[in-house]
Amino acid sequence: MTTSDWPLGRELRRRRDDAGLSQRQAAARAGISESKWRQLEHGTMTMSGQAVHVKPRPTTVAAAARAVGLPVARALELSGESPTEHPDLLVDAAPADDRVPGFAALTERQRAAVVELVASMLAPATGGDRANTVRTGEAPSDATKRGNVLFRTGSDSIDQTGAS
Repeated sequence: MTTSDWPLGRELRRRRDDAGLSQRQAAARAGISESKWRQLEHGTMTMSGQAVHVKPRPTTVAAAARAVGLPVARALELSGESPTEHPDLLVDAAPADDRVPGFAALTERQRAAVVELVASMLAPATGGDRANTVRTGEAPSDATKRGNVLFRTGSDSIDQTGAS
């Protein structure tokens, strides 16, 4: 099967090209791997040396669709799914780039740190200051000395190197 035989892949590729995105960029927006994105566009994956038709999860289809501005209901149809069977996926959600000012300017590493910070804030309290202990597992003052803190208390910057 080629992209031309797989309606979802054709549409994802067209939308991605129109947006001027690489496969890597589109995959990052969708929160999936670049190889998964390629599978979605081509409609196949390789198993035991053989090309096999992909059957992506509806949640993956929805994430990919949102990443390139394709209506989720249409993407589900193109993938062979019935949109009415997945009403929870039809809630429009803009990519984080559109919802959070400045998010698009962050590096991939900084974006991951933001997601990790938010997740730590939503996690049950385990004692200590979890919001300031990101990835390093150290108190902010200790991590700052080594230059590997991602979020500095009292600073507007998010920087892996510790520079402002």
